[in-house]
Amino acid sequence: EIQYRLGKMPLTKDEVIAQLRGKGIEFTVHEHAAVMTVEAQTEALASVPGVVVKNLFVKDKKNRLYIISAAPDTKVDLGVISARLGTGKGGVRFAPEEALGEVLQVAAGSVTPLAAANPEAAKVVVLLDSRLQGAGALFVHPLVNTASLQMSGAALGAAMQALGREAIWVDLELDPKIDRDNPPDLAKYTVAAEAKPAADAAAPAAASSSAPAKAAAPAAPAPSTSAPAAAKAAKGGKGGPAKAGAAAPAVSAYEVHQRLTDVEHTTAQLLDKVSAVLAGKAFSEAAAGLDPYAARRLTADLESALSAFKNAAFTMGYKAGKGEVVAMATKQFA
Repeated sequence: EIQYRLGKMPLTKDEVIAQLRGKGIEFTVHEHAAVMTVEAQTEALASVPGVVVKNLFVKDKKNRLYIISAAPDTKVDLGVISARLGTGKGGVRFAPEEALGEVLQVAAGSVTPLAAANPEAAKVVVLLDSRLQGAGALFVHPLVNTASLQMSGAALGAAMQALGREAIWVDLELDPKIDRDNPPDLAKYTVAAEAKPAADAAAPAAASSSAPAKAAAPAAPAPSTSAPAAAKAAKGGKGGPAKAGAAAPAVSAYEVHQRLTDVEHTTAQLLDKVSAVLAGKAFSEAAAGLDPYAARRLTADLESALSAFKNAAFTMGYKAGKGEVVAMATKQFA
């Protein structure tokens, strides 16, 4: 059973279907046994013409989340996609399983581009394979893996818009040259995801529930702030004191975990705090007067120490958890 913590309730299959029908989207619902893979879904729909869409749920090194929906024979190279998003080679990997329930708000085997309509997934970026755009019939799950919606590629694009999300069609097999003169072609979508919430303006049913996005989508770790800047922000800056009673946005357990275990972010915070105390300015400003090598070495050494601490904590947690499981299985309680 999926646990939805610190967020809004997700849409149901029936609510999604009702929203799409209310917007005039043409599709057919096919019920079937639960399927966990593209192969199983293809087999379950063997008697119905259409292409089963494969969906990858991934994250980049800044913890931004993406759904990549592609034709089953499209080669999706995450290294290339990472470079095109501007996160460097190897910056994109599969999202952790807990993000399915806390951000996408769907169960394993139910990943679908339509999950971006959920309340906690407002910042999840959905990249659609351009090879699907002209498809006469394709299949996507309506948030559960016990049914598939048969629709055209054009209808899928219209469905995304009907649910309050942009249909971003991308040539996923393209491997463009990226350098100073040729910037990452997909980076604009990561910037857009950070800048604007998407699903809040969706249909009424979505407003009453909604996305993995790490709540409003997996938000990237907040940039570090120096002590003086933080104090200024607390006073409200030029606009005067901050308004009292302003509700802080809900933060998912997944987002909290990501922020606490983000070594780069924590390193930047520590350096800024120490620099604020010793020099009265952010580390980036203070480092301008230091030897560049020394500044990089200091950062690298601190990251290395924090990584070692993090790995040791994970190892201890794993051993403790394993011990509890063994004790439970053997009924050996303290």
